[in-house]
Amino acid sequence: MSFLTAEQARTVTQPTKFGTRDIVFTGGRVSTLQSMISAGLPASMADKWAGILTVDNTYTPQGPLDPWYFPGHYVDDAANDEVVAFVRADVEKAVDLAIRWKVAGDPDDAAAVVRILTPWTTIQTITDDGESRLNWSNKWPMFLQAAMLVRDSDAYTEEFDTAMRA
Repeated sequence: MSFLTAEQARTVTQPTKFGTRDIVFTGGRVSTLQSMISAGLPASMADKWAGILTVDNTYTPQGPLDPWYFPGHYVDDAANDEVVAFVRADVEKAVDLAIRWKVAGDPDDAAAVVRILTPWTTIQTITDDGESRLNWSNKWPMFLQAAMLVRDSDAYTEEFDTAMRA
């Protein structure tokens, strides 16, 4: 058995263009992914891509969560899991549709991302209780990533940009 260094593992598992710190797909990254899809993705990526292709772009968002409150996991793990699942239902679909928009270019996918994210821009209260701040810091960047991926679409309006910034 041989072990790889972290750098060697990244080289083996990630195309070079995907190995930078940017969370946004650049044109080069999109082209690389499109080429990889055409050539046949490795099994781990093929399963994820197949899942992305099945996401329904007519999905109606569940959110927003306002107040933004996550019970502490060690205080009430079932309630925490329920809230996490509620948020993830919307944000994961938004990210998947945003990736699909970047790769396949269907304007309905970009419009779905904006439709899913828009209600989440209305959050007025973020509590300090439980794990709310922790979950803000690790869930909201996913919302931002989805928005950033569709900012070159017609669905990404000035009004939506203002709402996301607010």
